[in-house]
Amino acid sequence: MRFIGFTFLAILTISAPSLWAQPSPFQTNANTREGTTVDLGSASKNKMTVRLRSGKSIHTLKAGDGLAFKPLSQGLGTISALVMDDKGTVYVADRTGGRVWRLPDRNQDGRFDSKQALPQRFDTPSGLAASGQTVFVSDRNAIWKIEGVHPPVKLAGLLQAKSKGKHHPLSVSADGKTLYLGLTTTSGVVELLGIDTQTGAATLLQKKQSNQHIVALAGLRRGTPWIALEHGVGSSLEDTTEFNSSNTIAGLALPLGSSEWPAALNTHVIVSRLSRDGYDVLALPAGLGQIESEGESLFSGFLSSSGRAAWGVPGALYFDKRGLIVADSKNGDLYRLNAAPDLGEDESETLITSSDNQMVETDTSETSPEPPKMQVSTIKEGSQIGAVSTLDRGSSLDVGSTIIRDYKPLSLDEDDGDKSDEKEDNNSTRQQKNKEK
Repeated sequence: MRFIGFTFLAILTISAPSLWAQPSPFQTNANTREGTTVDLGSASKNKMTVRLRSGKSIHTLKAGDGLAFKPLSQGLGTISALVMDDKGTVYVADRTGGRVWRLPDRNQDGRFDSKQALPQRFDTPSGLAASGQTVFVSDRNAIWKIEGVHPPVKLAGLLQAKSKGKHHPLSVSADGKTLYLGLTTTSGVVELLGIDTQTGAATLLQKKQSNQHIVALAGLRRGTPWIALEHGVGSSLEDTTEFNSSNTIAGLALPLGSSEWPAALNTHVIVSRLSRDGYDVLALPAGLGQIESEGESLFSGFLSSSGRAAWGVPGALYFDKRGLIVADSKNGDLYRLNAAPDLGEDESETLITSSDNQMVETDTSETSPEPPKMQVSTIKEGSQIGAVSTLDRGSSLDVGSTIIRDYKPLSLDEDDGDKSDEKEDNNSTRQQKNKEK
C-alpha cells in the first residue's frame, strides 16, 4: 500500500497519455492503482474527545478562499440525506423524526418557498435519491418509491438483507433505470447493489470485507457511484483511499454541472470530515478515479477554537446548479456554499440571516396521535432484498404552505374625514357670503 502525506506529494506523477485517455478525474482508470492512505491532518497528535454542545454559533462559520456561504433553511431535524428533483425541489431526510421534508423553489431563485413534511413517517430514513420527479427513500426496513403526489410504495424490502441498519445511502443512474444502494451487513461485508427502479430486482455489483459502514454515495453521469466509507473514499469498494481512523467521513459529493462553483475545484471530491482537528467540509484532489493527496478546507467553524466541543455537525452534501448544499445534521440547518461574488456585486448576499429567508412552515406532527398503516405496493417481488416494510403513515392533514395574502386595513377615521370636509365646505360658503355683503 502506498502512503501519501504532507512530505511525499512530490512522488505523485501522472503520465500525459493517461490524462488524454481519461478526461474525467472521477472515472476509474483501467489500470487501477493500489489503494492509498492519505493523512488529512495532525489528528493523531490531538487526543481530546470532541463533545457536542447545545446552541449555535453561526458567526464562527467561515468559507475557504474564493468561496461564500449563506443559510438556506432550518428546523429540519437530524438530517441524514438530501437530494433535489428536476424541478428544483429539495428533499431532506430527518433520521430521528422519521420525516422527509419537501422544500420547493418554484421560481428557481435559490430561495425555498415553503417547508412541507410528507404525510408518511419512515423508520429511521437514511438515504434519498431522485430521478425526474420520482424520489426514492430508504429507511431501516425498505426502499420506497414516491412518484409525484402519489403515496410511497415499497420497491424493495431490507428486513432479510442482513443489514446493520444504520446507513442505507442511495444514488440513481443518469437514465433513472438503476438505483444504487450501499449496504453494510452483519457478516462484516460491505456491498454495492444495483436495483431495478421498476421491478425492485437487486443485483450485487461490488463487495468487500470491511468493519466500516458505507455512509454515502455520489453518482456520476455514467458508471457506478463513488463510495464513502467511515474512513475512506473511492470510485469503487476495491479502489478506496483510506484516511486515519480519527477522521470520520459524514458526507460525499462530486461537483458535476454547477455553474457557480470555482472551476479550480471541479476536479476535487468533496467530503464532510469529522475529527478532533475540524468539523468541516474538505476538497480532495482526484485523478484517474482516486484521491491523490490531502485536501483543503472549504467550510469550517463548527468546532470550538479549543477543539473540545462542536456546536454543529457537517453531514450530507449535494451539488445543484448554484453550488454546494451543506447540511448541519445536528441542528437541522442547510447552507449553500459557492463561488464568492465578483467585486462590485452586493456583498450582503454572502450571509443571509434566517429573518431574510422567510418561509411558511407546515407542521403535521401533532395532528394524529396514532398514524394509520400505509398501504404497500403490489409490485412483484422478483429478486427482492427483503420482506415488506411496516412503514407507518404520518398525519392525514394535507401538506403545503398556507399563504396569507397581504391586505390593506380599512381606516377607522374615514367618517371623521367626511365630516371635516363638510365643515370646510360650510366655512368657505360663509366667507363667500361675507364678501358679497
